Amino acid sequence: VFQEEEPRLPKEWQEDIDLLEGDFKGKSGEFLILYKKGKNEKRLGLVGLGLKEKVTKRGIQKAFFEISKKSQDKEFEQVSVVLP
Repeated sequence: VFQEEEPRLPKEWQEDIDLLEGDFKGKSGEFLILYKKGKNEKRLGLVGLGLKEKVTKRGIQKAFFEISKKSQDKEFEQVSVVLP
C-alpha cells in the first residue's frame, strides 16, 4: 500500500473490516495484519511501501522480506501477494 492512499481491500473483506483514518498510513516498512473470522479464519496483511513517487526496487524487496519474515513468525502455511 502506498503512503497517502487508502488501502483497497478485497471485496470479501470490505463488509467486515473498517479501517479508521490513521490505522494504517502506508509508510515504508509499516505492517498491519487484519483478521477475519469465519468458516476458515483468514488474515490479510497490509505492507507500507512509502510514497508512490519514491518507491524503489530496494523498497519493494524490503517489503517482500517483511512479508516473508512475518509469515514465518506466524507460521502461515500459504501466502498470496497482490501489488498495488
